[in-house]
Amino acid sequence: MDKILWYILVGTGIFFGIKIVIKVFGFYWSKGYDARKQKREQRKLEKLKWKYANVNKNNPLLEKITQNRFVVFKGDLGKGKSILMNVTAHHLWQRFEDSNRKQRRYNKFMKADYVQECETLKTNNFLPIYSNLDLIYKDKKRELKNQNLLPYLTLKKRAIQGGIFTIDEFSSLFPKDMYQEQQAMKDPTVKEMKEFFKKERHYVNGYILGTEQDGEDMYIGFRKNGYALVTALGTTASLSKKGKLLRWLKNLGNIILPAFFTTNWLRLFKQELFAIDKFILFLKLFAPSYFFLPKEFYTKKQSIHNKIKEKYMRYQTLLEFDNAQYYLRYTNDDKFGYDTRAYKSEYTSKFDTAGNRIVNYSVSEDCEEDKNAYKKSAKTNKTINAQ
Repeated sequence: MDKILWYILVGTGIFFGIKIVIKVFGFYWSKGYDARKQKREQRKLEKLKWKYANVNKNNPLLEKITQNRFVVFKGDLGKGKSILMNVTAHHLWQRFEDSNRKQRRYNKFMKADYVQECETLKTNNFLPIYSNLDLIYKDKKRELKNQNLLPYLTLKKRAIQGGIFTIDEFSSLFPKDMYQEQQAMKDPTVKEMKEFFKKERHYVNGYILGTEQDGEDMYIGFRKNGYALVTALGTTASLSKKGKLLRWLKNLGNIILPAFFTTNWLRLFKQELFAIDKFILFLKLFAPSYFFLPKEFYTKKQSIHNKIKEKYMRYQTLLEFDNAQYYLRYTNDDKFGYDTRAYKSEYTSKFDTAGNRIVNYSVSEDCEEDKNAYKKSAKTNKTINAQ
């Protein structure tokens, strides 16, 4: 009897002990459930960010973005919206080339004028791209440049079918009249531009890509067509592992054998009059003793560094599109090059060496020049329309 009672007590104790452990475990499990769920969601979002990161011809993210013929890239200064626009333009250009290659026989017989336009662009080393940026793309044999933007937007020239328009800082390009929906469009230039945006699909059936710090601050006629909005959240650049290794080898070579990196070292020898000086120069250039001697020569190392940077630099942009965030990784081969310092000389020309504004250069005169140029273009357009 005592033994049976003992088993009952032990069994009851084990039962209640397990129950208490389950309740305690359940309490702490439910307490951290929301945090764990949030972490799982974050992992899913992070995985989605990297899903289409690598740029290629059939990148699903870029394909989804370019389903709309009008795309605006917005973001603060330095976030990478212009580079992102160029990557997208390069993607479209590759698709343009592939389409022409596949339909070469059809185009040859059915679209002779179109083929002639494409051949003319290639002959003149132009891209089927119209931009207010100085875009350059290097292929295996030559440099390809884009066409000027304004003659095509104002319908002074006919753009090629499927042409790509890239407009950097959209609002700075167009007259203020285009922002006012009820404004009387008296200027023929504005009128033609408005017509082009309204009937872009009929005129060129191409793409219009633009950048703007505020995607909503756009010309009303552009907004009416509807556009995809891509927000650049930040861009980072870094050398690949191969690039870092080459840069290290370049620096090591510049230390051990500086003659290889020295510009015109024969001229340096001729400048030395005495044999002892020539011997010391020889040691500095060709002997390991250079480790203990000062660096005195202009070298090619910067130009070599620039080439390594150009070939092996990797860019990574975080962007937001369709209420989701994505990473996009690309190289210099995946985008068009443009001079980011193109207006540096224009900025410095307004100031003297002390940093003061040049007296002869007045803001009012500058504005007056722009105003006169704008009136002149409007007068020319009226004459063309009259004819």
